[in-house]
Amino acid sequence: MKSQPSTGLQSGSSGSEAEAESESEYGSEFEFEYESEAMRQRSRETWSEADLSDGYAERVTEERRYPEDFSRIDLYHADFPQGLLDRNVALSEHIQDDPFADKVPRLESVPVLKEQEAEDDPYGPEWIIYQAMIHENFGENPNQSFYHRTLMVDMIMRNLLNYSRRSVEPDCLEFRNGKPWTCPPMPTRAFAQGGRFLAQPKPELAVCFRRETVIPDRLWHALPRATKMLACFEGVKAAGAGRIFHFVAAEATDGLTSTNDNIGSLSSLNDASQALHNMFEFFRDAGHEDVFFAKVRFFSMVAGNDGVWVRMHRAVRVPPRKPDDACIMPTRRAEYPLKFEFRNWAHITRAKLEIGASGWKIIGEALLGYGIGLLRGLIHDAAQALVVKLERDIAATRARGDVDFYRYGQTVANARSSSSS
Repeated sequence: MKSQPSTGLQSGSSGSEAEAESESEYGSEFEFEYESEAMRQRSRETWSEADLSDGYAERVTEERRYPEDFSRIDLYHADFPQGLLDRNVALSEHIQDDPFADKVPRLESVPVLKEQEAEDDPYGPEWIIYQAMIHENFGENPNQSFYHRTLMVDMIMRNLLNYSRRSVEPDCLEFRNGKPWTCPPMPTRAFAQGGRFLAQPKPELAVCFRRETVIPDRLWHALPRATKMLACFEGVKAAGAGRIFHFVAAEATDGLTSTNDNIGSLSSLNDASQALHNMFEFFRDAGHEDVFFAKVRFFSMVAGNDGVWVRMHRAVRVPPRKPDDACIMPTRRAEYPLKFEFRNWAHITRAKLEIGASGWKIIGEALLGYGIGLLRGLIHDAAQALVVKLERDIAATRARGDVDFYRYGQTVANARSSSSS
């Protein structure tokens, strides 16, 4: 078992950048079978984490009857909530005040559009088309899967994108549908007990930054490999382009009937905690730890038949002098002092959404206003400070060339597939 190097700067997935770049974008069942057969011809020990994120491993593992502990715990497994608790993720809303939350516009309500305003609503035509599709295919009781995936998530994506295109920097954001995150899993107490990691996030929709618009080439190419893996949740692109630091995720699963549904909430907690963990390591390395706790937030949207819950997530320090069980790592590894919590930020009911799709405009202005207007600059400043520190510390730079640097010794070969067993 590898331990994390003890170095002042600080915590990567196993495998090369080329492996991390691999995503589940196979185009046909034939290609899936081809890749699966290629894995069958190789020993299990040679499978990379990117291989295991693409779905091939589940089939090969089942055929070879590998032991149960090979797989990860997926969202529908009974142990998933405990897996979140093992990462210090609060499962219910935390009522402690977040001073920063009041600086982001609250979504108390969606204003009712007047008739003339509704006619001028740029999103109105799209909304009418989707409503017609629902009624034509499903009558008054729309199919859950269709409503959630085709309507709710698509409306979020389209309208946030429309808002971003009107911003000063229209090309700095990317919108991703259902792409798995292949970044290193965050630390968990379960590891010391021989438990499994949770399946990595795969949000229905994620909003992130285009790398080159936030961290320019002169800074990016100076960052070591493990640090780049922190930023690129979906894998590092060999050419240097890519997507970094997702800060909004929307979840709308087939079985979700209410915004209070447990599955959607658990999935959003998985997304948020992993994203905040990655940003914590990046900001701490840069010496901007206080900025991270004060201003870095993650937003989730859980869509159901009754509307959308918007939640604001943050990481907070575990108070000092707490017993070991309050920390993810033992006291001797107190360098990971995090716990994760959220507050319900707004509930946009389905009735309000159906009044006029401009309700999405409010979400876009608030969430993307935060991302473009604040978070983007914080990430750029952190990257700049980090490069300066690394240029002065060659040993720290070399240590971060190890892809497992940020894993605190919690490395298990072939731990990326998920199982609901």
